[in-house]
Amino acid sequence: MLRDVVSSLDLSVYPTIAMVLFIAVFCVVSFRAIRAGKTGEHDQVAQLPLREDVPELGSGEAAR
Repeated sequence: MLRDVVSSLDLSVYPTIAMVLFIAVFCVVSFRAIRAGKTGEHDQVAQLPLREDVPELGSGEAAR
């Protein structure tokens, strides 16, 4: 009975939905990466490991 139900379903739409979803997410991520480069966001994030005001992991509140 279950085999009859599954065989009668048209499952060809799922790969199409997955491809459209993948392309949409890829475009959004690419757009944000390109836009962030123009606004200088990458420069701010690149300086994070070099900043002195970031607490170390082994001390006080940062360890929690």
